[in-house]
Amino acid sequence: MKRWPLSPQQRWAKKHPDRMRAACRRWRRRHPDKQRKSTYKWRQKNREAWNAYQRRWRKRHPVNVRRSTRRRYLSIRRNPTQYAAHLTAGRRWRDAHPEQERARARRYRVRNREKVRAYRRKWMRKWYAANRDKARRQLRLRRVRDPNKWRAYDRKIYRTKLRSNPDKYARKLARGRSWAHQNPMKQRHRVGRYRARTMMARGSHTFEQWISRVKNFRWRCFYCNSKLNTGTLTKDHRVPLSKGGTDFASNLVPACKSCNSGKQDRRWRPKSRER
Repeated sequence: MKRWPLSPQQRWAKKHPDRMRAACRRWRRRHPDKQRKSTYKWRQKNREAWNAYQRRWRKRHPVNVRRSTRRRYLSIRRNPTQYAAHLTAGRRWRDAHPEQERARARRYRVRNREKVRAYRRKWMRKWYAANRDKARRQLRLRRVRDPNKWRAYDRKIYRTKLRSNPDKYARKLARGRSWAHQNPMKQRHRVGRYRARTMMARGSHTFEQWISRVKNFRWRCFYCNSKLNTGTLTKDHRVPLSKGGTDFASNLVPACKSCNSGKQDRRWRPKSRER
């Protein structure tokens, strides 16, 4: 390939590189529009080389990149029109590059683990406060789908965060006593469910199913037909758990305290009742 000889100006520039760079800087300051136009033209013509140069520069100057990005973001944020266009462009890019977006999110979570956890805790507290009933329903469904996993999790939390912290454990006991005092029927239901589990009884039932059974019997004792209230109502298994009875709602009947205590582990028949 034939090479053309250098011109006098090129030979001078090669011999005096510092003075040439200073002259170029002076020219760019005097002609900013021409310089900008020439730069854009070169970038369009050599896009790959320009992108590679930018990547190398960002790796060498991470602090400057963060500062520049922050300044540009703040300037965009102050302009509602530019900010809306910025958000739209970001959504389009994420939709077009889902794998890259997931990888970027993973890298960010790994680098900022504590920050992400703090943000999630703050956001979830706010969401729970606004959607308390929905959150409780979702938690109950998750516990029903995998009870063994949640029992193991509860035991782990109890050992690591409650028993090892006397103050927190005392507060939990106080909250439990307060709840039991305010919800005596639900507390008795919890105790009965615990007893059924310890006796390895088959089946289970919810508090709502038990109350439905009580309403079906019109809040009357199954054995003596006496009228019941929240203070005198007790839960009885027609076939006792010790005799192989189940803990399904179909095996439950409401009973007064005297009938339930006198029955013990036997199977009684109800007295004749006048309806």
